[in-house]
Amino acid sequence: MLRKIAAMSVLALLFTLFTYQTSFAATDLSSYYNYKNPYTTNVYGTTTKCSADDRIVYSAPVKNSSGKVYGTVYLHYSNNCHAAWGKVVLVNPAPYNTYALASLTRYKYGKLSYSTSCDYSDGGNGVVDKGQTSCYTGMLFDQSTFGYVSEADAHVYGSNLGGSIAYGKTARY
Repeated sequence: MLRKIAAMSVLALLFTLFTYQTSFAATDLSSYYNYKNPYTTNVYGTTTKCSADDRIVYSAPVKNSSGKVYGTVYLHYSNNCHAAWGKVVLVNPAPYNTYALASLTRYKYGKLSYSTSCDYSDGGNGVVDKGQTSCYTGMLFDQSTFGYVSEADAHVYGSNLGGSIAYGKTARY
């Protein structure tokens, strides 16, 4: 009799857990989070900012072909928002003839899905310009349940050289 009651209790518990878990089915919130500023956008349905639980999942040096390091590119992630963003931080403030730009690229099941950069129109805070040291991109929804993974990269451009003088890219998360 006790075994029967214990077995029924375990089954009832499993049923309750399964029902609870499936009642919160994942929702693709790309339209809510994509191209939004991570420091001013709230977690969906709350007043908490996405950046509140920000963590750096990957970083990589931004360096030229000779190995000189100009800065670091970071891939940030918010568990609450299931969103990623990129950031570049230079070692020294950008001089008058140099600027830097971080980008974030999202893939869905291995294929390019979306990308964003530090541009204001994409939710970022603008490129790293003279005297500045960092910029961040807008967010992209990046929940793996939907096959999403993202990577961040950064370029340092020298206006007098006409192209990228340093580059770095993180792993995908």
